[in-house]
Amino acid sequence: MFTIFITLLICNFIGAFTENPIINKFTFLLLIPLFSITFLWRFQKLNLAVLAFLSFSLLGNLSTIFLKDTFTGLFSNGFHLLSFISLILLALQSLKLKRIDMVVGGYLILVLSINLYLLYSLYKFLIDIMLNDLAVKIFAVKSLALIILASVAFGAYLSYQTKKAILFLIATACFGFAAILEYLNSYYSSTLSFLMVDRILYIVGVYFIFRYAIAEAVVDIKKDIMKNKMKPYFNKGVLN
Repeated sequence: MFTIFITLLICNFIGAFTENPIINKFTFLLLIPLFSITFLWRFQKLNLAVLAFLSFSLLGNLSTIFLKDTFTGLFSNGFHLLSFISLILLALQSLKLKRIDMVVGGYLILVLSINLYLLYSLYKFLIDIMLNDLAVKIFAVKSLALIILASVAFGAYLSYQTKKAILFLIATACFGFAAILEYLNSYYSSTLSFLMVDRILYIVGVYFIFRYAIAEAVVDIKKDIMKNKMKPYFNKGVLN
């Protein structure tokens, strides 16, 4: 999986420096299928929320490549919104509010409030200059989902500070910065460098989601091994 990750990054650099968008589009489309095949070949099962994230992300990526004009932002942002909601549901499974003290909780609420205000200001600005209100609304809701995802992921990290929580938090940060560059590329300055960094951050984010899934799968395997070791004792009635 790491080899695929490095190969995709190199292909994106080559596509940017040669100014060949076909290479970037090709690697962007292969991103999720290659990672998924590699993961399932090794572990054979995938968390339902992660599977939903990958499915909606793939549909969003396909929309970005094959749909044009108004429909590009509409469907792409819509599918990616659903993918981020899937990650929110995944992160909520690990969030334990009782593990977060009042100071850290207050800080999270403050940061969340500032981000929500900035998002509202951005939405008011875009709604005045854009002709397609629906596309702007979906973009705003997607950005809101990212803000909530970042807050929940950070809260989950503070709850446990485990390897899985760190991997998930890194992935969330990558998706957040990628969304900012996507916004700049869509509404301000459409340049190949912005698109390249946006795609690279997205690739890194997906890679760390799979690293999270691997860490989760390894934990499940260890639990199954321990369970199988204990079965003879349960069968003999030693622990019953």
